[in-house]
Amino acid sequence: MNVFISSVVSGFEHYRAAARKAVLLLGHNPMMCEEFGARPYSSQHAWMTEVDQADVVIVILAASFGYQAETGDSVTQQEFRRARAAGKPILVFLENVPMEKRQHAFSPDVSDYIDGLFRATFSDQHELLDGIIRALNHLTVNRKAISEVEFARRLLNLGGSSQW
Repeated sequence: MNVFISSVVSGFEHYRAAARKAVLLLGHNPMMCEEFGARPYSSQHAWMTEVDQADVVIVILAASFGYQAETGDSVTQQEFRRARAAGKPILVFLENVPMEKRQHAFSPDVSDYIDGLFRATFSDQHELLDGIIRALNHLTVNRKAISEVEFARRLLNLGGSSQW
């Protein structure tokens, strides 16, 4: 599974390394801008292409808003919105720190009670690593589970033969 890791980069290297390690420990492919290599198009195009190719997007928000694009959005905001528009599973992690004003204004977009996503919080790279492992494992298990309708169908069709 391709897992895109979205967050600020500068000053956040230890958290990004923890996220990468968590993804690798579960046998998935981490997709991170640090590993994109040279591309014949803009950074924005490269980032959005990678989001499009991801199976899951991990969004990690901390104090810093990060690089602000011409639109006024951060790169993380653009990645989040692209993944959301595509209907991709998004796992959100919020660091337990006071946020810059613009980052604080963005955080409800990802974690609002009604329109946002349920998120986990963390205080250090170890909590982040553990949280990502739990969330990715939960996502993988849920994807493999059969629906109640399918369970009932199999139960009705069992009739002495094993379909499990």
